[in-house]
Amino acid sequence: MAALLRAVLLFFVLAFLLGSGIFVLFLRGVARVFARLTEGRKADQIPGAGQRRSPGHYHFGRSSRGTAVTGTMRPCALCGVSVPESEGVAADGAFFCSEEHHQAFLRPGG
Repeated sequence: MAALLRAVLLFFVLAFLLGSGIFVLFLRGVARVFARLTEGRKADQIPGAGQRRSPGHYHFGRSSRGTAVTGTMRPCALCGVSVPESEGVAADGAFFCSEEHHQAFLRPGG
């Protein structure tokens, strides 16, 4: 009798979880964890994958100018966005992400 009661209770719990969507969310979470675990194995098979670059350097592919980007990142004195040192403007003892921000920094109240 106790086994039957447990089976009926389990049935209702599963039906509730499936109906409310909680069970689906749980399965998605398990799938994400599994995907992240297997992702590390794929990186081991790709030559050069997982190599860390030194802090302040990056390589995303192409810049807005269409050239390969690799270099030291520096924050803009006006907006704080970090850009490669080769693409920014160093002037007046500060570094800016663009000439527009350099000019805005020079304006009174800028």
